[in-house]
Amino acid sequence: MNSKQYIITFFLLSFIILTTCEESSNEPSDPVSLYPDLGLTRDDTLEAEMIAYFMDQSLTASDSSHERELYLLNNLRLTFRDSFLFVDSVRFFPPWVPDMLLVGVDTLTATQINNGTYSGWDSLPPEMRPDSVGVIGKLGWGRIYPPTGFHPVLLSEYYEQVPGVRYAEPNGMAWVDFPKVPLAIVHGDSGNSYLFARGWPFPTAYHMFEYNSETPFYQGTPFQGSDSAYFAYNRFLDRFMDWGNP
Repeated sequence: MNSKQYIITFFLLSFIILTTCEESSNEPSDPVSLYPDLGLTRDDTLEAEMIAYFMDQSLTASDSSHERELYLLNNLRLTFRDSFLFVDSVRFFPPWVPDMLLVGVDTLTATQINNGTYSGWDSLPPEMRPDSVGVIGKLGWGRIYPPTGFHPVLLSEYYEQVPGVRYAEPNGMAWVDFPKVPLAIVHGDSGNSYLFARGWPFPTAYHMFEYNSETPFYQGTPFQGSDSAYFAYNRFLDRFMDWGNP
């Protein structure tokens, strides 16, 4: 290699090294959270995961939605816990039992499930396969317990494609020791609306909180005191129920 070739090679290598360093320096660092750390618990995290896939009507919760819902509800709690003690104790529950599906299967499948020889779950992606399966009754129905973190309404569509499964559906929640839904969340005009139900059995007080410009505000007890208020409450609750069953 002559001196001219050495010079060209030197400049080419220098250019490559400089370009690589520049690209490395421009690579994004670890993403910075949009929301302050509120020092939350594992229960808070699991609750927010459920709210996230519920509100987004998605099979699982995206990281951004999870982080958003975790902050919004717990920032509301932090803001109002001194004035309304119940905001810390009342937890979100959807209109169905999380992490459970009711299934109906044909006779052969029921026999195989009960004696431990059924392999149909292998047709599901590994992360969706049930953690456990209850005993299948004589009529061919039973309970399936899939892994946590899946919207059961949307997950049931996958289970209905499993060989031998005739139907799969969530187990609807029935509140017998609390006024209907303890905490209903819906999309409001300016952000999420949170309706806390307090009191058992009667009278029941429904406390509304809403976000506006990233700030939670107390909206009072809008569903109290008249038949029209009661009907308005049920319309609100219908929105919540319908949203949870896409």
